[in-house]
Amino acid sequence: MIDYTVILHEEAKAEYRDAYLWYEEKQEGLGFKFLTAVRKKNG
Repeated sequence: MIDYTVILHEEAKAEYRDAYLWYEEKQEGLGFKFLTAVRKKNG
């Protein structure tokens, strides 16, 4: 298996943060679930 590092551009980082906050506003803990799902998918 090849190891790699994901590097996000500043705009992508902002969108990632905004998505986390949006999910957290909908339900406490949902933002964390979002982050966990993205990290799991990206290895």
